[in-house]
Amino acid sequence: MWSFEKDFDARETARPGKLLNLHTKVAKGNFVPGDWSYLLNTDASSAGKTGYEGSNAIYLGSNRFDDFYNDHNHSYTNEQKLEEVFQWRHGVFNSVRDVAKREVLSTHRVTLLGENIATGGLLIETRLIPSHF
Repeated sequence: MWSFEKDFDARETARPGKLLNLHTKVAKGNFVPGDWSYLLNTDASSAGKTGYEGSNAIYLGSNRFDDFYNDHNHSYTNEQKLEEVFQWRHGVFNSVRDVAKREVLSTHRVTLLGENIATGGLLIETRLIPSHF
């Protein structure tokens, strides 16, 4: 899952998972409840801040992702999650406290953020998907 990181050890790919299966080259916007994806903070200055390198996102269904810190009333839409990671480059680390720092994004710009990293978005093409028991 973490092969995009500079210190990734390629030997880790041979270790089998128990609960999750790794899928690569997953199409953007293709989420099934339980999918674990990762949004990479592509801004060099804020990505170096511990905890803001990127964001784990677990898809809950109905265009909702988990909200670990209850910043958005227990879940985020895909668009809110993309905007959250993007706004870190402006020092927006809390949506209420830092609201004055937010850059207003057009719908089109948010759509572009939902693209894969290779095409300028924030989404890593790899997903962890729950194994069937």
